[in-house]
Amino acid sequence: MRKTIIIYFNILLVGIILVLYLPTYSNTKQTNNALYTIDGDSLIFPYSLSNMRLPSSHQDAEYTLRVGLYRTLEQATNKAQSIQFNAPLLVIKAKDNQKEWFFVLVGRYSSELTAEQAKRQLQDNGVSSTISVWPTIPNNR
Repeated sequence: MRKTIIIYFNILLVGIILVLYLPTYSNTKQTNNALYTIDGDSLIFPYSLSNMRLPSSHQDAEYTLRVGLYRTLEQATNKAQSIQFNAPLLVIKAKDNQKEWFFVLVGRYSSELTAEQAKRQLQDNGVSSTISVWPTIPNNR
């Protein structure tokens, strides 16, 4: 009995030493992840897709780049993590009729020209995008 207790104690001691002295695990595949934000309000009250279409009059409109349209939040966040770009990334939920979608938006631009320049930079990085209007807040918020 005494030998068993000594063996278990030694195993426990070796385990503690290994935990303290071995290096921690680092996932090297995702070291340069882009930072992104999930619009929590849109998860409860999704934006309307009709609010994101380019208006006929471009006055006072703010623009963004839509990088993707996904069925699940996980797909959208995976895409957001893979984008390497120096602009804010936002994941929002939008609704069209009865279908809900998750969008990855890049940047917020005051003019269509600056959005077009950012679109070309994204394209140079291998990411396709579409210019759209910054979504307006639904009335039920």
